[in-house]
Amino acid sequence: MSNSSSTVIRKTVELAFLQPLQLLKVGAPGLGLTAFGIYVLFIPLLSAGTGQVSVGLWSITPGLILALLGYLTFALFWHRSALLDSEQRQAVMRISARHVGLMILSSTTLALITIVLVLTVLLGLFLVASVLVATDAPYFPLVEQGLSFIASLMVGWIVCRNSLIVPAAALSKRMTTSESWRATADQSASILIVLIAGVALNAAVMYGVERFVPLQPVFLVSVQIALTCLQMVVAVSFISALYQQQIIAGQSA
Repeated sequence: MSNSSSTVIRKTVELAFLQPLQLLKVGAPGLGLTAFGIYVLFIPLLSAGTGQVSVGLWSITPGLILALLGYLTFALFWHRSALLDSEQRQAVMRISARHVGLMILSSTTLALITIVLVLTVLLGLFLVASVLVATDAPYFPLVEQGLSFIASLMVGWIVCRNSLIVPAAALSKRMTTSESWRATADQSASILIVLIAGVALNAAVMYGVERFVPLQPVFLVSVQIALTCLQMVVAVSFISALYQQQIIAGQSA
């Protein structure tokens, strides 16, 4: 692993876990809104005990909107906190309409890329599954899990390679996806390592939940809120570290 990749990973750990007071100060609005959005999203599950379960597009839309607004809020302020220099950091919470507009544009672009990739991968997995089912392959479940794991890493890797447009927007700067792709060319290994660690952490948490956490809606929703917020903190911190190493440090060199 190159020195720059090690620097990115160290900076990610520092941002995500070693600055709790700054995270609480800057990230609380976005994390709180995200947590509330997930709660609203899972209200039908929490109502299951009363027998009043109603799941549909209209029932989940408010929760999705709140969670997305929470992500945008957290990403905007946490990127600014991580990337502004010491003199400008006092203005981390002072944003303009340009900041908001660029954040919405960049996040929408990244979301569209993700949707296209996911749909393409799902189509590929469906075709492979159809062939394996038709041949009655005994190893079908193992192959399906393996391909799903590889596909999720591939989607995440491509999205991360294009994601520097978001911290650029938080700093009120424009960046294209092609510029982001070129800037992250030598960080392929660190991106892959972080993605594998994220998948492993998620799998470990879900295994622990299945084994040790009571299968009651309130516990399941609480775990989902905590896991989503943790993943969001790590992901945004990683993208901030990438931007700092590849763009800011590169410009200073």
